[in-house]
Amino acid sequence: NELIGFIKDKQPNAVIFIQANLHITKNRSDTDKVVNNTAINGLNNELSKLANGKDMGAIAGCSEGTVKLSKISTSGEISGTKNIGGLVGLVQGELIIEDVTVGTSIYGNENVGGLAGTVQKGKIRLKNAGISSNFIVGDVDQPKASNVGGMVGLVNDASFQIESSSVIHTSKFEDNTKVISGATNVGGLIGKIASLNANSSITKSRV
Repeated sequence: NELIGFIKDKQPNAVIFIQANLHITKNRSDTDKVVNNTAINGLNNELSKLANGKDMGAIAGCSEGTVKLSKISTSGEISGTKNIGGLVGLVQGELIIEDVTVGTSIYGNENVGGLAGTVQKGKIRLKNAGISSNFIVGDVDQPKASNVGGMVGLVNDASFQIESSSVIHTSKFEDNTKVISGATNVGGLIGKIASLNANSSITKSRV
């Protein structure tokens, strides 16, 4: 808090990104009493208190230009308010995702997606992407959550290509309920398509 306050005092117009820490390997975590995934989760929880809850993802809050993510797997939980994604919160360029598995539970109030919260004036290409999270939902305290999708919450003035990808939700409920939930614009793959700026396609994919 003191550091952020100092920066804001010196640079009032500065945009500050607070990045969470990724997990280490299970073997390292199990054998280190200081640097382990439990400690990393605690640190990330404290960092989240400093954020405004917008543009949040396990890899990046926002991506611009051309970015490729491949051979990545995630777990844990992400919780915020707007533009919340399993990998990236807000996509404003071209995001290419290949051979990725997201096992993160994702909670938000607006524009919530298994891979990306919002694709705005950009393009997202998915190949061999799998979502196998417990929940992709509007926060329990915000029952009017909107634009909730298994892969992308909101596509606005953008395009998408989804190939050989899947959304499979497994919950902790005894009846194995599969959950993508919200109040408005809820979809197995995409919550809301506001507008498309180029050809888009979905092939060989399942929910």
